[in-house]
Amino acid sequence: MTAAKPDVLIVEDEHALASALGASVTRLGAKPRFAASGSKALSALSGGRMPDAMVLDLGLPDITGLDVLKRAFPDGVGVPVLIVTAHGSLENAIAAKRLGVAEYLTKPLDLHAFEDILGGLLNAPEADGQAGAERTTAGGRETLVGSSPPMQKVFREIAHACSNAMPVLITGASGTGKTLAARAVDANWEGGSGELAVMECGGVREETFESALRSGCSSLLLENIDLLPKAAQNHLLAELEREGSDLPRLLATCRLQLHEVARQGGFREDLYYRLRGVEIRLPDLAERRGDIPALAEHFLRASETGRNLTLSPEVFDELAARHWPGNVRELRQAIDYAASVCGGTHLLPQHLPAASSTFVAAGAAGIDGAIDAWVETQFEGGGTATYAELLDRLERALLKKLLRRYKGKPTHLAADLAMNRTTLRKRCERLGLRE
Repeated sequence: MTAAKPDVLIVEDEHALASALGASVTRLGAKPRFAASGSKALSALSGGRMPDAMVLDLGLPDITGLDVLKRAFPDGVGVPVLIVTAHGSLENAIAAKRLGVAEYLTKPLDLHAFEDILGGLLNAPEADGQAGAERTTAGGRETLVGSSPPMQKVFREIAHACSNAMPVLITGASGTGKTLAARAVDANWEGGSGELAVMECGGVREETFESALRSGCSSLLLENIDLLPKAAQNHLLAELEREGSDLPRLLATCRLQLHEVARQGGFREDLYYRLRGVEIRLPDLAERRGDIPALAEHFLRASETGRNLTLSPEVFDELAARHWPGNVRELRQAIDYAASVCGGTHLLPQHLPAASSTFVAAGAAGIDGAIDAWVETQFEGGGTATYAELLDRLERALLKKLLRRYKGKPTHLAADLAMNRTTLRKRCERLGLRE
């Protein structure tokens, strides 16, 4: 007797997309059913046999996709659910994970990726159907903003970190939002309190760890873990391995690729593996330029000027043209400054501060000023570094920019800059750069 085809409920109000998703479901050997609204989805879920999987849009014409899940599955989602949405916010990603959603994709969809994920859900062992209790995302004006693919990946990783109690390692350049990501994890995981204990690792004394780890906090954030002195690394690992210890969840931030620091002997490899249960990388603003308008609008609303300010089209053009070596933090400072000096209701390019000269200013004076500012950031909070480490950080930043300039073609880079191809490859490998 022929086995029945799996049944997939597609909840999508865009007819063309629903048809495309139905075709993908058919190619997977399953049978699609359709619901163009939340109410129709609830009707389909309340009568007869439950689907084997569900594809669910969040932005439905009557109620949200999350409301569909709450009403249809009050005791936990009982079928594999794949979210597809144009509203890819951090809050939505966390809420979906809390409700028991299996996967989360943002529009425009890659149908090949969609079929791979849905095929995996249809062929996966039956889930237990239990979802964690929903928790409200912490409020306040501080939140991660973005709809670009790199940020959607970050949101999914944060949502995953919120569903367990594993240690979290958050990497990224200065100003990308690492601390904000850590606070989002602490505010939304089951054991979090929303009151994160923070320790700056640059120059920290060994005895500090014992009191911090036993202070009763739910989560401890170790800022700039790559700056932790060797003696303090030994002490931290010893404290983590003490038997019978009721320790807080560890979150750590790092401006470098910590596995490369460990590989070069600058960080204990066994401690690195203790810290990287979940790893989240925050992208540079240059990797997510499409988010600049939304970020600028968000920072303007948060500027608390008491006036109804708007950004002119010329300001958006200027923001898009700048380099932003200070990443999102620099963009926010620029918007705050512009809001404070603007006397009218429209922010214009002349209200923005002068563009940062870091690594882009012409002439020796500009480079000298940029180096001065950079060196100061390396020793913030009592941080220490060897001369070799400082050179590696500079060379990594330079090679990263050069590889981007040459569109990832190291052969062209080496030829134009009179550099040996093998030497370039070895340096990229040592610094953790993909050629």
